[in-house]
Amino acid sequence: MESRLIYFFRQSIKCPLCDACSPSKYHLAEHICRHLSYRKYECKTCAELFYTKEERGAHCIERDHIHTNQVKISQYCEHFVSIFLKDAEYVALHGVDAVVQQRTRASMA
Repeated sequence: MESRLIYFFRQSIKCPLCDACSPSKYHLAEHICRHLSYRKYECKTCAELFYTKEERGAHCIERDHIHTNQVKISQYCEHFVSIFLKDAEYVALHGVDAVVQQRTRASMA
């Protein structure tokens, strides 16, 4: 049963904040960044921020701006994205009831 859940998890990961599913942790992280309004990819020419490298690249091509690989990291947002990803993985493997029990035990300690 567990290997079946792991296979499902690798195929589709449900967002812990909504009903959306993503094909990978990378895509789920991008999705969660949208929930948090966390735009970390900056255009060096106009300082506009984007959710993904691809969005920034399209912007730079469209506006004929200089393309760089610079990223503006927020440790606060990166931490929350990491927590949401761990929660999504735990729910996929053990179910939401196990997460509730784990959080209840942790808050009582």
